[in-house]
Amino acid sequence: MQAALWASLQEKPKRLIAAIPVGAKGSLELLLDYADEVLALRVPEDLGAISQFYEHFDQTSDEEALAILQAAAKARENLHK
Repeated sequence: MQAALWASLQEKPKRLIAAIPVGAKGSLELLLDYADEVLALRVPEDLGAISQFYEHFDQTSDEEALAILQAAAKARENLHK
C-alpha cells in the first residue's frame, strides 16, 4: 500500500485517500505520511493474519501480478496520449 500511495503521489493528486478493508493500527498510522486520509473498515486490537478476515484469500501468482502491472502501465500510457 505504501508503494501504491507513493506512486500515486507522483501524479500530484489534489487529495489522496487510502482505503482498505482491514489493517493494523500502527501500519495505518505510517500510511498517513503518504495519504491525506486513511480509512479502514476494521482495525483489530491483535491483528494476526489478514486472511482470517476473508472467506476466500487466494494467493496471486507472479504471472498474475505481472499481467496486472503490465495492464496498468498500458492504461497509463493510453491516458497520457
